[in-house]
Amino acid sequence: MEPLATELRKWGLNVWFDRFELRVGDSLRESIERGLATSRYGIVVYSPAFLKKKWPRKELNGLFSREISGNRKRILPILHNLSIAELRKSYPIQADRYSLSSKVPLDELCRELIRVIKPELLELQELERRSFDSAEVFLKTAGTKYPNYEFSVYVANSSGKRIEIRSKVPVTSEDAPTINLRFLGEGVRKAMELLRTGKAQSWSSSEFTHLSSDIPFFPGPQEGMLLSAGPPVDPDPRAVRIEIEDAPETRFELMTMSVVRRGSEEGELRIADDSQPLSISLVNQFAENAEINISLSWRISGFQAGKCQRMLSFVDAALAGGRIKVTDLKGERPTITLPPIEGPAKSGSLDPNTRKLIALCAEIEERLKCTIIMRKNLTEDDIENLEILDSLLNGTESDRDASGTMSLTKGQYQQIDDHICQSTALALRMFLPVANFSGYFEVMGTRIKAPEWGYSAPCDVAVSENERRAFCEAKPGYATKMRVKSVGSGRFAWKA
Repeated sequence: MEPLATELRKWGLNVWFDRFELRVGDSLRESIERGLATSRYGIVVYSPAFLKKKWPRKELNGLFSREISGNRKRILPILHNLSIAELRKSYPIQADRYSLSSKVPLDELCRELIRVIKPELLELQELERRSFDSAEVFLKTAGTKYPNYEFSVYVANSSGKRIEIRSKVPVTSEDAPTINLRFLGEGVRKAMELLRTGKAQSWSSSEFTHLSSDIPFFPGPQEGMLLSAGPPVDPDPRAVRIEIEDAPETRFELMTMSVVRRGSEEGELRIADDSQPLSISLVNQFAENAEINISLSWRISGFQAGKCQRMLSFVDAALAGGRIKVTDLKGERPTITLPPIEGPAKSGSLDPNTRKLIALCAEIEERLKCTIIMRKNLTEDDIENLEILDSLLNGTESDRDASGTMSLTKGQYQQIDDHICQSTALALRMFLPVANFSGYFEVMGTRIKAPEWGYSAPCDVAVSENERRAFCEAKPGYATKMRVKSVGSGRFAWKA
């Protein structure tokens, strides 16, 4: 579901999805109710897991109630590893709807949903495609006719088509491209403000006159014209993908790039997303050297362990000299490759214990098929359960004392029976199953299902001479007490 929610956001839809919205301490019920109340549609993914869980059923009831009261289609169903016949057993009314299948390619699935949710996006995409096709012809012709200039054509939803023109060769003051115009009235004040602060300004056609230029394709004066000058700034946040050039596994598919600060000497861009722990700050200095300072920051608490681990991989790769690529998902801007980050001082650090904790939780997620949301503080139970899981998954040794008294039933372990009948003492590796295991570990509020487990350790085992004789002479099923003493490090292990 997360790839589907991410892809729909790339199209510009406002998507409520629990992993994007919920943070530690949030009320699950209130957040879901808010999502249902403010959403025009509900995409319901029917799966075997859906039919077993309580919350999805309650959400579906809420959507169905709104649909009935509003007399309009709100539920958009998708079948995932589930047949219509299986769905009909639990939801006969819902099974009569036409449902999409999760087996179709993700892009096609999104298109089918958007045809219902916001069909104008598909029409807009086709218009943009045609605009880009015509733009390619223009760029080829313009580049041939004016080889000293570089041309770019952008199509934006809000501002229409825009042509950017840059000089490709170094220029001197004698042959620099020029624009001549005269400002009037309020336009004079704006021009002075631009010179004084560097802050972008815009003039209407009534605030300037006598416009002329030797720059190719520069528009002449006309009624209703708007002239803008200042540092180039996108008015709206842009959806981008970021990745390390030589480490594709660190890719973040959907982030938002926006301007957070702009001035006469420098401006700052921020790349971030509320569902990801990583954020990147780009400070661009408007000087001859055009230096870009890059800094990375992160938030651990409230984010899934796997995402935090990927964030760590990204940070490490960037600090090791990897170049960060920023790709505009709408295809309206060229891909930017940022200069390498110079040293860890610009990006802070993460202590080894936190790194180890994140790596362990990410491994638990992957191998035990669960989701762990990281917390700032761990309880004693969290620490104990993580130590046990680390030993179970990785064979990490433990110094726990397994000494005590055990009951031995004759016939249960033939090898031990033979040893006991020969001697009152023996050394062996004992497996001590945990008592009263509930079937799950609880870590940071997440219940993690796991098979039965125990503690395996080298031990000295002893019985008295009388107990030994009675045990050897008894029939199978006879029980006696053994004294067990730990003689070295052990480890936790799954029950065979």
